[in-house]
Amino acid sequence: MSGLVASFVNDPERDVDVLFRVLDTLRLYGYGEETEKLSIAAHHKLKDSTEILPWGLVELEELATSSFFWKCLNAGDAETDKIIRKLEGAGLHPRRESIDAMLGISRGFTREWTEKDFRKSGREFGFNLFLLTMEFVHQMEVKHSVGFITSDLFAWLLRDFYGHLSKERKGRFAFSFSMEHLSEYLAGYFGIIGIQQARGVALLPALKYFSHFLQDRKLVTPAELKELEKNVDGAKSQLRKICAKAPWRYMFLLQWKLDGKELYDEDHFSVDFFEGKKVGRNAPCPCGSGKKYKKCCGRWKK
Repeated sequence: MSGLVASFVNDPERDVDVLFRVLDTLRLYGYGEETEKLSIAAHHKLKDSTEILPWGLVELEELATSSFFWKCLNAGDAETDKIIRKLEGAGLHPRRESIDAMLGISRGFTREWTEKDFRKSGREFGFNLFLLTMEFVHQMEVKHSVGFITSDLFAWLLRDFYGHLSKERKGRFAFSFSMEHLSEYLAGYFGIIGIQQARGVALLPALKYFSHFLQDRKLVTPAELKELEKNVDGAKSQLRKICAKAPWRYMFLLQWKLDGKELYDEDHFSVDFFEGKKVGRNAPCPCGSGKKYKKCCGRWKK
């Protein structure tokens, strides 16, 4: 892992698309130090580069800021001014109100939200959504033992997903969505030209956790929660397709639980389930790993 990170730290311009895939994978697996080191170095070297689009540079700075903030918290830094100085020393441009809010949330401070806070579009909605998703990150750490780096990826995906929705809502409640809209959004990750499949894989459990979080905050009713879960479950077919191609990469999702229940059962990840045919124990594994089925995907059927 250190060798992979070092290779991109030294030359992040060589393949920016792969750089983001590496960062997504590091975040999914909770490699906080590696994520912080690579995102900071990549931002420093790419900020004046023509190899990255403006939106990509903004996203990279957001990731570098959040991962560096995580590093500061682990080091015991709890003062806004001190953290901002360190962030600026790393070549970043943090917003004071965001750092203040993140520090408060890390101490357990929360806000009483209502539906009205999420009916508007624009900057007000965006900042409210940022605060809510950071409260979600804190709960994921405390309640579900999902680390900051992974939860922060969830939060980014949720902001992106609901941010797209808010542009179409025009005053309607932001946290409802159809299975069709979710499938359309996921197509950007799972489609033929999709290059960020790890994000697509992560979005569904993020939505699952977040839906329960919304109910805890009384932002959705039990009936609305049921509908949200139904739409997430309906989109799992796309997750199954991608996991069938590389189950060894995404099998860790089996370990994620919500209130003691597994988010995905093993059949979602078994290759023979997707292919619709029985695979012999000693046959080559259909995932293409080169191993025997019993020593690869087949072992997850036990």
